[in-house]
Amino acid sequence: LQTYAILWYLDTERNPSERLADRLVISYPDGDVEVDVPSLPEIKSLAADLEERTGFAKDSLEINPPAARPSWEQCNWCTVKHLCEEYWVPATQAAITSQKNEAAIASRKTGQNDFVDAQLRLESRLGPKSFSATVISGTSLRPDSSLVLIDQGQDQYLSEGRTIRVLGGLLEGSDIDNPDETTFKITLTRRSERFFVD
Repeated sequence: LQTYAILWYLDTERNPSERLADRLVISYPDGDVEVDVPSLPEIKSLAADLEERTGFAKDSLEINPPAARPSWEQCNWCTVKHLCEEYWVPATQAAITSQKNEAAIASRKTGQNDFVDAQLRLESRLGPKSFSATVISGTSLRPDSSLVLIDQGQDQYLSEGRTIRVLGGLLEGSDIDNPDETTFKITLTRRSERFFVD
């Protein structure tokens, strides 16, 4: 709301005398809330900050492709993360895993089964619905570790030697405290998505 105080101060047409706002109010159906009116030094400081942030936002829009700023909070809902090279860097996945674990602890949502994203290299077919795979990167997964990938839909394009990106695969048997003592299995469910890298 203080932005309106800045705009009022800078409006040479309606406020040529540069009079400061004397009251800022947010009106809700059940009552009004008054907000502190900024002083002239505060207005100048807020205006400079607003101008800097606006410039940064405009500069960001000029970057093509846009710069990635991966985090668990942002990437969790991103619809193009399968295309984002920065997202699949192992160090990025390690940071996102850490943020995800902290969020799970804070919300008390911890458990043995989890939905994860992973970039995998398919090594060999184990059966009509399963492959052995090597982890390139992934949430809650160590790079270069081995696991079993189970495809409930039996995708005909899955084959040995291919690299795929899995979104929302069901990870089972994970043991965060002792990852070397547990066999990991990722199941591609109906809600999972897969994208071929090669």
